[in-house]
Amino acid sequence: MDGERVILARNGDEEELEKIFLEYKKSILKYNKMFYLKGGDSNDLLQEGYIGLMKAIKGYDEKREVSFSHFASVCIKRQIITAIKSYNSSKNLSLNNSSVDEEIDIDYYFKSFYLLLS
Repeated sequence: MDGERVILARNGDEEELEKIFLEYKKSILKYNKMFYLKGGDSNDLLQEGYIGLMKAIKGYDEKREVSFSHFASVCIKRQIITAIKSYNSSKNLSLNNSSVDEEIDIDYYFKSFYLLLS
């Protein structure tokens, strides 16, 4: 893919943007199969892949000696990995902040339990 198409898409050419999205759909689906989002949906990762592609379109510098396809592939993969890491860290936030060494006030939990039953 040449830089001109990317520039057109970046500048609002909807038709060119759609062509790029269709062209990279297989690549995004490939990464979708490589990674797994526990508790998530495959569509979540698909959306993240398209976000990565949009970031590639917006951030591509045609003056550098890197092809757009390589740059887009890296952006898509990184976006999906970042989404998985973010999801996993927020999901386990309470576990990450807890400590086995902390003392637990058993009486407090029993009192709370009895209040719930009342």
